[in-house]
Formats: sequence, C-alpha cells, structure tokens
Amino acid sequence: GTLLKFKGRHIIATAAHVIQRDTKFTLLLPGPEIPLVLKGPGQVTPLRSGRTRLTDPLDFCAIDLTPENVKALTVRCKFIDLVEDGVWDIPPLPCPHKIMGYPEDANIPDTSMHHLPINALRLDVMEDRNIIQHGPDDDYREHYAWYLGLRYDPRELEPQGIQPKVSTLHGFSGGAIWRTNGEQLVGFAGILTESPEPRRTGERLIYAIRARTICDLLEKWGKSKSIFPLSLCANDNETRT
Repeated sequence: GTLLKFKGRHIIATAAHVIQRDTKFTLLLPGPEIPLVLKGPGQVTPLRSGRTRLTDPLDFCAIDLTPENVKALTVRCKFIDLVEDGVWDIPPLPCPHKIMGYPEDANIPDTSMHHLPINALRLDVMEDRNIIQHGPDDDYREHYAWYLGLRYDPRELEPQGIQPKVSTLHGFSGGAIWRTNGEQLVGFAGILTESPEPRRTGERLIYAIRARTICDLLEKWGKSKSIFPLSLCANDNETRT
C-alpha cells in the first residue's frame, strides 16, 4: 500500500485485489513495531459483470485512517500529498519511473515478530503509452489516460546474470510509482495494480493507476455516502471528468 493525503483525508491506497472488500486490516511496517489494526472503512472500485479482481482494470482501494493511526504513522512515515506531490500531466514521451514495493520472492513476513525483513525494493521501469493504447483489454484502450503503461526487461537490469533481479512482481500491488528525471524523483505518478504474464521475450508489462485518476476517484467518493460506491465506471459509456 501507499500512504496518501488528499484534502484532509489520510488514506492507504492499494489495489482492490489486495483487500478483497474486507473492513479490518493489519498493517505491517519494516522493523519490530507492533502492527497497526486499521479500522477505517475501505472504498473500492466496483467489479463489472463477469470480472474478477485479477482481471479488473480499475483495481483500486482506499482505506481511511483514524487519527490514532495517522499519529502513529507520521512518527516515521511520510504521507504523499496528492495536491503537492502528484504528477498531473501526461508526458508525451516515455520517461523513467521507479516502482517501490515488497516483491513476494524477496520478502517473507515474520508473523511471530510482526515485521517485514527488508525495505521496499526499487525497480526501474519505463513508461510507454502505447502499451495502454494497444493493450489486450478494451478498458485500457478506451480510457488509457487513466493508467500508466509501464514496461521492464529483467535482462536490462541483470544483463550478465542468469536470473533476473526480480523473478515475480507479485507483492508490488499498491506500491508507489514515482516519476524521475533519470537521476532523482520528481513526483508521485500512481500505484501498481496489475502485472500480466511476461512476453515471450521476457519483457514484462505493468499496469498502474495514475495519480490523477486516484485524485478523481477520491474526489468522487468524497461526495458519495456509500462505503462501496457503485457508480464509478459502472457504465461503459461514462466519461472521465
């Protein structure tokens, strides 16, 4: 998950398939701290007919944090301010990004000690809008401005190695994606939601929700009284505001 701040709300943003519509969660942080039990409501994007969370292109969940949770987290964590840190433009050319998360093949939580063994791994990827515009799913093609189309080739990260640096992208779901200028982070770009099977060449495609889309979702949910609003994207003809 990713800690976000938006118009006075402090939330954990993640992929909906991570949460599966539960309403009580435990948050593990790197280190020996006691886990936080999150009691805030979870808001998720609705599933269309015939979909599962693993085939859901708009796979987003926001969990509101209580003041107690926020106080405990701000001791050592930074909330990304969507208004100040978000990237609102859509770059016309491919640009480098960094994905931050906890890959399944490198992190095994010690449930007896209640901690994660290492900090988030940073994975370099490139943005390519053509991945979205020519993606396998009609939703991606129709609403490509909602998404980040990312690609990464394990061979480029470990050109001399037999095994890629990351053998699976499982565990990155909900992780923050940052736009870079090649040398430093320049803005929050979105969160990872899906990673299809790699191509025959070994290159992997990564689908993510843009920061602007997250902002739009939270804006709409802020006006809704439903914990699980069903209006957003329920209609194929609905356009993005």
